[in-house]
Amino acid sequence: MSYLENNCLHLNIITDFHEGTNVCTMCGLVLSENVYIENTFEVKYSSCHEVEEIKEVLERLNFPTSLAYEIFDNLKKSLKSDKYKKYLIPFIIYQTLNNIGYSISIKDIASVSGISENYIYDMQNNEDAIIIDHFKLLEKYCTILGFDYKTYSVIKELLPVLNTGHNPLTVIASTIYKYCKEKKLKYSMKYISSIVGISSVSIQRFLKQC
Repeated sequence: MSYLENNCLHLNIITDFHEGTNVCTMCGLVLSENVYIENTFEVKYSSCHEVEEIKEVLERLNFPTSLAYEIFDNLKKSLKSDKYKKYLIPFIIYQTLNNIGYSISIKDIASVSGISENYIYDMQNNEDAIIIDHFKLLEKYCTILGFDYKTYSVIKELLPVLNTGHNPLTVIASTIYKYCKEKKLKYSMKYISSIVGISSVSIQRFLKQC
């Protein structure tokens, strides 16, 4: 360990969720507590193909693969028959991520798992309600569109407070488009809908009803 690392109080630490490590930004020291936990689980579930399948989906979503073990534990609690495993795994990933604060839509999980949105949605109807953090989803797409935090904050205030009955992605895309139109920003409805992954018709319907 260098002199700098040895004398650093590690007051500024960031977490690399993908690698499962904590890193001090002052001295550059990698703190390995999270890696130790993940490796313990890896030994326990080293031959479990469900864990590997969950990890593959998480990688496609750009989420940390260390979450696979919590998701797998939830899967074991819900799995009553191999008949539904194909559909249950994407649903449990979707459910667990939202419950622990990683906002993700049904469309997102469907696109990377290859399972129809309808199947995942039908399974949701038989479970407890899943609360999606609209603000985190909004932040995600504002970042993709290149908006700064100030712009995100303004659009955030425009999001409907009450449940509209519409798909969360439709609400988010429509709110972004409405803001862009009012501010005369050159972001077309077609472009915004393609970024968010919905149809322009969905935005049109939402704006007519609200």
